[in-house]
Amino acid sequence: RMQFWALCWAASVVLAGALAAEPPTVEHHSADAHLDHKVEISKVEDQLARVAHRILTLEEKIDARSDPKRLSRVHSLEHRLEDVEGGNGCARSDFFQCGGSDPQCVNNLLVCDHQKDCRNGADEAHCDIPIHQGDKYVGDVVFDHCTKRRPDHLTLTIDTVTVDSYFPGFPRVSGSIEISFEGTYEGHAYLWLKGFYSFARSRLVFRPPEEDRLGLVAQFDGADFDTFVGTIRREASTEVCAKFIFHKQH
Repeated sequence: RMQFWALCWAASVVLAGALAAEPPTVEHHSADAHLDHKVEISKVEDQLARVAHRILTLEEKIDARSDPKRLSRVHSLEHRLEDVEGGNGCARSDFFQCGGSDPQCVNNLLVCDHQKDCRNGADEAHCDIPIHQGDKYVGDVVFDHCTKRRPDHLTLTIDTVTVDSYFPGFPRVSGSIEISFEGTYEGHAYLWLKGFYSFARSRLVFRPPEEDRLGLVAQFDGADFDTFVGTIRREASTEVCAKFIFHKQH
């Protein structure tokens, strides 16, 4: 950006020089001098054209760096790196890392509550709900060691998303899941789900819908909300006993 403004300044200097040049007068200049002056003006115009082209090129580069899709990919990689490194840098898993050059951790309960708690305001920077009524995700099994139906596919449909004014950082979510299974008994089953979305963890958590006390956790990477890793967990121990990869249907 410094280079961009430097070029703008250079263009203004060149333009000012051209405007300040003495105009040719018939009384005091010969035909050759008049021709030389026209050549100089032509050179200035060429210089301005080149500067304008460089400014336009820089603007395009700046816009490219600000492209939402590119920023989304960067954000996605940051979240994956956190997973590899074993956390987000906070001592407790229920805290949110503000990031930036002045690291700070705040409680997850304070994220997206309409009050800036991070010094850099990061806790209120990404508070648009990424899931909506009618959204549908289809999941393919990776492994399954615990569900009684052993499905190959799961289809999650979001029915309602409700933001409460007194607890905006954890919207309530309801939906249904269609279970397609084969084997001794082929068929479909439907379960009704209720849970919540956590902005701090980019996570959708559904409470266990059946007596086996197995719940579904949908973990987004914080940037790509068309895909999530769905894990089936035992309520008592939070042990992961099944895993599915879900993709949004458009």
